[in-house]
Amino acid sequence: MSGVRRRRPVVPVLPAHRLPAKARSAIASLRIPGWGSDLAELAVVDLFLTAMDAMGGIRAGHRHGLQRWFTTGNLTAAYLSLVFARPLPRTGDPATYWTALTTAGELLTTAPNPDTRIRHALTHCRTEAAPHQKSAPPTSHAG
Repeated sequence: MSGVRRRRPVVPVLPAHRLPAKARSAIASLRIPGWGSDLAELAVVDLFLTAMDAMGGIRAGHRHGLQRWFTTGNLTAAYLSLVFARPLPRTGDPATYWTALTTAGELLTTAPNPDTRIRHALTHCRTEAAPHQKSAPPTSHAG
C-alpha cells in the first residue's frame, strides 16, 4: 500500500497549570532581550499556551518545537509557527485561538525593533479572528 499515508497521532494539549514543573519553571525564567517587563513576556507565553489549548490537539513534534522556543526565548519563531497552524475542525476553538494569537502579536509588536514578519502575521490573525467575533446586540430599537 504505497499510496496510503498514515496520519501522525495528535497529542492533546495540556492546560498551562498542568504542565510539568520543569516546563513551568522554564517558562517563568524567560527573558526577551530588550524587554523590561517579565510580566509582558509571561503574558505572551500564556497567550501561546491558551492558543495551544484552543487548537484542540497538537502534533508531538510541533509541541516539542514550541516548548524549545519557549525555553530559549525565541517567541518570534513560536508565534509564527502558531499563526500558520490551525485549530482542529472538530475539537478546536477558532475564536479563542485567533483572539489569543492576535493579542500575543500586539504584545510582541510593542517590543523594541519587532520583526516585520510579526506585523504581517498579526494582520493574518486579525483577518482570521474577524469572522469569529461575536457581534454586540443592537442598543436601540427601531420603532
